[in-house]
Amino acid sequence: MGENSEGRTGYPFLLPTLAAMLRFLDDARQMKTTPRRQSCDEKEPFGPGCRDFFWLVCRLIDNVKKEDAVKSWQEVSERWSEGGEGGK
Repeated sequence: MGENSEGRTGYPFLLPTLAAMLRFLDDARQMKTTPRRQSCDEKEPFGPGCRDFFWLVCRLIDNVKKEDAVKSWQEVSERWSEGGEGGK
């Protein structure tokens, strides 16, 4: 993930953004591209579709630090073992 001239990255927003996008996974699967008017300089004649959604999700996942992924997985595993969310 890149950084600005002050050395800041957008990493603090990555996991919340990914979590929000994953809540719309079922909706994204049903997205259809729609033709739109094409000007001479446009490369793609269609609007955004599920391919764009999944491409972005993959890019976000690729940028998650291993330590954060392990920590998140451990938290979920603990909830499952305690019979909490997801363990029913």
